[in-house]
Amino acid sequence: MKKVELKKEEQEALEREVQIFFEEEMDQTLNNLQVQLMIRFMTEKLGAHYYNQGLNDAKEFLQQEFSIVSENVLDLEASS
Repeated sequence: MKKVELKKEEQEALEREVQIFFEEEMDQTLNNLQVQLMIRFMTEKLGAHYYNQGLNDAKEFLQQEFSIVSENVLDLEASS
């Protein structure tokens, strides 16, 4: 999996979301460095898990769709 690169605007928006979460849910105020470290940690430790889950979900969906297409093709075959 390649490293996640966020645009500056995306990174800043994510930082604000993390700060808001900690303030509202944990009653803690994090400084910018703490927020950036939290995002890096979550991305590195959880990112691969969610990425792999997404791939598995897509694989399962495509297998089901291919099965339907395969059945439809068999239905179209002329009987001998």
